Amino acid sequence: ATLVTRPIGPVALRSDRSLELWAVPKDGGTPRSLGVLPTGSGATVALRGKVLADVDTLAVTIEPPGGSPTGKPTGPIVYAGKFSL
Repeated sequence: ATLVTRPIGPVALRSDRSLELWAVPKDGGTPRSLGVLPTGSGATVALRGKVLADVDTLAVTIEPPGGSPTGKPTGPIVYAGKFSL
């Protein structure tokens, strides 16, 4: 499976913050980081393989530059949606 993300409009974000994409397991376990999202126009991220197995929700949080320092979401959720393969 391949997941491609891209912004559908301009993303206004403070320069000291990043957007991070998370995979939330179906069992409600600890979210798994899928990486920091680029915010430039036309920027895309492609994820392949089993990284999306057993996931039913994708979420985006606001994090410090470079992503969460703890490996778990630390900032507010700004987007979330159900996902299925």
